[in-house]
Amino acid sequence: MGRGSRRAGLPWAPTSLPAMRHQWCDVLGEGLERLRGQPGAALMPQAEQDLDGLRRSILFWVARPMVDLTIEAAASIPPWSPAAAIPEEFGLMCFAKPAGVFDWPVPGSGQRLPMPVDAMAWGIRGDQVGVSCAFRTDRIAGQLGPALARMPLISHPVGVWDLEEPVAHRLDGGAVSPLSVLGTAWLLMDQPTVVETRRIGGTETSGTATDVENTGLVSIIELRRIREADGAAAEEKSGGGRRYDKRFWVSGHWRQQACGPGRKLRKPLWIGPFLKGPENAPLTTRVYLWRR
Repeated sequence: MGRGSRRAGLPWAPTSLPAMRHQWCDVLGEGLERLRGQPGAALMPQAEQDLDGLRRSILFWVARPMVDLTIEAAASIPPWSPAAAIPEEFGLMCFAKPAGVFDWPVPGSGQRLPMPVDAMAWGIRGDQVGVSCAFRTDRIAGQLGPALARMPLISHPVGVWDLEEPVAHRLDGGAVSPLSVLGTAWLLMDQPTVVETRRIGGTETSGTATDVENTGLVSIIELRRIREADGAAAEEKSGGGRRYDKRFWVSGHWRQQACGPGRKLRKPLWIGPFLKGPENAPLTTRVYLWRR
């Protein structure tokens, strides 16, 4: 199937997300119906619950500069608790640019392909949250069978977290894990000093579930314009009292916070880059020298 025919009218944009989700759920629902009475039907109840969660998922779009910050911050994220960070019970977060790479097991073969993380979905089951990575099918539409090519996204489970158990930072093959990227995105989007969030109405199609409030809305997560006072004010809360005779840039970094019942949960706070030192003092010039 040609690249443009299936995706006509559905560009990779926040306004397209409700319609993409609807299309995705329709194709997955048809596949579940074909499984009824088949040997794999024992998995139907869980698959139906997952599909229902996707239909009810809250939609998020992460803008390009915010993707860059999230990946950068994920490289140093301290242990954090999903229960303190997760924004919604079910969610689908799409990235304006890939937020990493994950291994996709090609159906019907033992092959695994590294695919870009275009989106991540999650859902709470009991005291755990399951996470999946997804890629846009228009990237390899010519290599997919008819059923898969009809879906705007293809996903694969990549992890399960206990809600109250702190998650330690993890690397995947030397690169930042997509799971760490998702946790970082959750934490950052809760900080108004770091991000700006606005909601827009997306293109929806008929037949979408009507029992979900704001099902056609998309929350756009954007990097907030850095103001000197934001990071400086947050940093001053830690005290110290040291005096400086020059101004200098403090790099973005995390500060650990305990929260929740018995302060057992961990919700790190991101401190953005800021200038430190007396207002009228000279600014320290930082020089980088590369040697071959």
